[in-house]
Amino acid sequence: MPPTSVQRDYIVWQNRATSFYLAARTLYTQGLFAPAAFCANQALETLLKATLIHHDRSFEPEVARHRWVPMLRALRNKAPTASGISIPAYLHSGRRFQSLSRYPGKVGGFVVPASFLHDLDAAFYELLRLVPFQFNSVLVHVLESRPSPRRRALTRSNLTIRRLRTFMRPWLRRRSSARVHQSSGAA
Repeated sequence: MPPTSVQRDYIVWQNRATSFYLAARTLYTQGLFAPAAFCANQALETLLKATLIHHDRSFEPEVARHRWVPMLRALRNKAPTASGISIPAYLHSGRRFQSLSRYPGKVGGFVVPASFLHDLDAAFYELLRLVPFQFNSVLVHVLESRPSPRRRALTRSNLTIRRLRTFMRPWLRRRSSARVHQSSGAA
């Protein structure tokens, strides 16, 4: 069965979120903390909007703008399993990562907590799992790919990668496991 227009819209938004997510992880591991924070905020906001597009046909991303609290409230009301979702407030509150990461202010340096990468990974996974539908997405292709810069960006120091792979397993092609058997000499 071909995907519905809502499912296609979700994947388009999820693909954009995945690009920002991979960028945030890459920038963070290179010590570029302010740009990593900005990309993390964009990744999570875009995936939150994608999830709302999937669960609420009346949701309009442009109207929602960058208002996280109402979007999180709407998500908890519309998505049956979203009640327990927890995105650390520092990733979105006060538009700190959205604005302060880009615009120098009157305050001192820009601080990213040591838990940043783990918090980002956990929040991305928590939002992703709220949509029981994935197909032909950037994330699927990255998970299926042989070692590449994008795959390393996703897996390096990612404490949620096992849960992510388990969740995505139904949409991954079986041929990727066949490659493992061929390369190990199994017949």
